[in-house]
Amino acid sequence: MGENEFSLDRFHRIVLEEIKEKLTCGTTSSDISDQTETFLNRLIARASDSFAEDVFSKTKDLQEKHTESGKDFQIRNELRWETSFRELDILIHTCRELGDFAKEYIWQDSNNIGKSLCEAITTLHARSVRVSNEILALMRAGFPDGAMARWRTLHELATIGKFLTIAGNEIAERYIAARICQSKRAANRYELRRVKANLPPLGENERRQINEGYEEVLRLYGNEMKDDLGWATPFFSFKSTKARVTFDKIEEQAGLEHLQPWVKFAHQEVHASFIPPYRGLGVSESSKTVHLVGPSDSGMVDPGQNMAISLIVSTDNLLNLRKSVDTAIYSASLGKMLARIQKTLVKESGNYVSPHPSA
Repeated sequence: MGENEFSLDRFHRIVLEEIKEKLTCGTTSSDISDQTETFLNRLIARASDSFAEDVFSKTKDLQEKHTESGKDFQIRNELRWETSFRELDILIHTCRELGDFAKEYIWQDSNNIGKSLCEAITTLHARSVRVSNEILALMRAGFPDGAMARWRTLHELATIGKFLTIAGNEIAERYIAARICQSKRAANRYELRRVKANLPPLGENERRQINEGYEEVLRLYGNEMKDDLGWATPFFSFKSTKARVTFDKIEEQAGLEHLQPWVKFAHQEVHASFIPPYRGLGVSESSKTVHLVGPSDSGMVDPGQNMAISLIVSTDNLLNLRKSVDTAIYSASLGKMLARIQKTLVKESGNYVSPHPSA
């Protein structure tokens, strides 16, 4: 934006000039204190309005500059990870196509598989494909840490799906019904904070429907449904009534607990814990301490391979609801695609593309 006309130096000069003028007019020191405060408030309001207008008046120039810089980075990022991005894109497309095939295939046998289980797994798989597209978009944009944070969601989708295929239709039915309990908790939070958030109250009919649905779920499935993961309680043989289902327990049952180190790492980008500037995928190749605020072409291996692993798990969850020679071949093929993608990511991590290739 260039030099800021509302810099602190300019601001201080204006204040000092105002005070000097008042002193020459015979204003007392006590009056100066009161009048200066009023003046400062007026100046801040005027200056902030002018500054905002000045910023937006330069939007076109800024956009052109950022677009040019972004194109340069995009070229370098795509050149470095060209094959990896292409193979990940192919994997996502393949899993989407397999999802379309498997959805129709399993619903033909839904009476034997269980309608709730079919509904839960097909929905989880569709979300997994969408989140995978989001992860790849973040990687292509140069945000590997953001991609890892989004992978955490994908991991949860794959893990819950794998657990449901083990736990069966009755647990899947409870899982679907738990959505009503989530709505009840969300409604309670809404009503608690809506005044400060300047939001309207929920309608009477809407509140009644939520409350009636909630009471019906508790009547059918028990008070453990009040907990976030209470829908899974019957699967576990808890000796204590105080015991609660945790995601770690579900993860262990799904056989995916070996991914916990990556999950904990991904938590860093989700929560507000302190992260030193030298930590993070985006600065993993930097020789300097950098507070990264923009894109980076470093650190794509972890989000890339983890996305591939979890998307394949989610797709296998769907395929294995109705096992056949066809689904076995598809699952084995996905495993080979994963191995190839992992090798490509590691290979391309050693590439380096100069920011100024023409220099």
